[in-house]
Amino acid sequence: MNIPSRIAYGWSGGKWYEGPGYLMFRASEAHAWTEIYVEGVGWVVFDTTPPGARNPIDIADSSEQLPLTENGQDDLDSSTAALERTGNLWTYLALSVGLGFLPLCLMLLRLRRRSPEKMRTVPEGLLPNAPGYLTRFRHACREHGFPMPASRTLRQQLHSLAQNHRKPDFADELLQYHYSITYGNDPPCKKRESALTKAIRLWT
Repeated sequence: MNIPSRIAYGWSGGKWYEGPGYLMFRASEAHAWTEIYVEGVGWVVFDTTPPGARNPIDIADSSEQLPLTENGQDDLDSSTAALERTGNLWTYLALSVGLGFLPLCLMLLRLRRRSPEKMRTVPEGLLPNAPGYLTRFRHACREHGFPMPASRTLRQQLHSLAQNHRKPDFADELLQYHYSITYGNDPPCKKRESALTKAIRLWT
């Protein structure tokens, strides 16, 4: 799938004390979730925890005192046993997430595996199995003096061309089509690809 992701750790629920202005969390309210990177948006929370399993925020009564000692230590969760439970929880969450991503990582590695002979036939700087129109666009960018590195997305390349006042007229159509068949559900269209390839050749 080639979607960047990361694991975030924090808390879910808690208890709000209006008087002192404290939001208190306990070890049992530790939480972990996944974040995925969406092109053009940034990191987005992808939490698959069922809504019913999440801890809602509890509001303390106005007369309820914050359970802290004078030294600022939690009377309820400051024991060694609570700290050990927290450590065990983080370990369990990390192992669960790691085991969940293991099949996906193995699948991606299998898809990316190629023979040395095939790797030598791919021109430097091109993505493997790149569509014909994208390959042609990369060559055109190189001829215009703005090579497109393999690590750069099509959106980033078009933005770079626009900053240098070299953005082609077909840029929006190229971006829309490429993302619709790469990340959307649209099937490839030979007619549109032929038109894009022709426009790219005229641009060069």
